[in-house]
Amino acid sequence: MSLSLRAIVAVGGLGGGVLVPWSLNKLRGKSPETVNIAQTPSSVPSATRTEDTPTDPKLTENPSIEVLKVPQQAPDSRPPQEVDETGNCTILNEVPEEMNDWFWNNTSEGTEKYVTVSCEDVINNPLISANTWGGLFPEGVFSTMRSFLQGKKFDIKMEVTPTETGLNDYTVIFDGKNKFNNLVTGKWDGKEEESQQKTFKIISISTPTAIPDKIYIWSN
Repeated sequence: MSLSLRAIVAVGGLGGGVLVPWSLNKLRGKSPETVNIAQTPSSVPSATRTEDTPTDPKLTENPSIEVLKVPQQAPDSRPPQEVDETGNCTILNEVPEEMNDWFWNNTSEGTEKYVTVSCEDVINNPLISANTWGGLFPEGVFSTMRSFLQGKKFDIKMEVTPTETGLNDYTVIFDGKNKFNNLVTGKWDGKEEESQQKTFKIISISTPTAIPDKIYIWSN
């Protein structure tokens, strides 16, 4: 005898089971019953949760690339070396004795604020009678204090031209190149001063006006 049985299959899921009809054809020797199919961990696919795993930078680095670390050098504490300079003038450390005596007797100031130079100039002009000459320049015409170092060399070009007022009046321009703040322009009235057999000329500075001093020039 053909016997049609309907079995109720329970398919387990999360939170309970679902009853599903299942036909069994020609099931012999067994009475109708409800067949319960137990849910096992292997029979139900589980949701797999993927988490970001921190990546070790050491594992992702290319082993063939080497990072070179350059050691830092300590700053050089040595003082800057003086660059050898050339020029027709040299800074002297001492003021000639004759000029010190003249300043003491004729002015209310000393020579402390003056710089002594010794120069060579092949261009003849009315202020000097030889190719070598000396001078006292006020500190204010120089650009930096480093210009006062003894033995330092630099250029001074002196241009002397007669003025329109008379043959004995001259305009004198001093160009100290990079050692002077500006061109220094002065006037010489043609007169001379003498101290212990040293003859010198006094040039009154007209520009820059911020330097109300004089320049003293003599032949060596």
